[in-house]
Amino acid sequence: MTHVFNYDLPDDCEDYVHRIGRTGRAGASGHSISLACEEYALNLPAIETYIGHSIPVSKYNPDALMTDLPKPLRLTRPRTGNGPRRTGGSA
Repeated sequence: MTHVFNYDLPDDCEDYVHRIGRTGRAGASGHSISLACEEYALNLPAIETYIGHSIPVSKYNPDALMTDLPKPLRLTRPRTGNGPRRTGGSA
């Protein structure tokens, strides 16, 4: 596996090592990216102590996440068949 994404930091340091260890099987290398709110980030010092080195931390710019996207185009299905088109109304 080349990448592991953690959407939270686990409370148990061994769980963290188990998760990220999937990137380095059989001598391969990989990347692990963890997302953490302020509460879960409090687990980081214990994890760093357990693994014996520091983990690089990056902060995000919340304004960069709020991007206005264009309204998606509505897709239309091609009509099939040769029969008359059905319309509403009484029979």
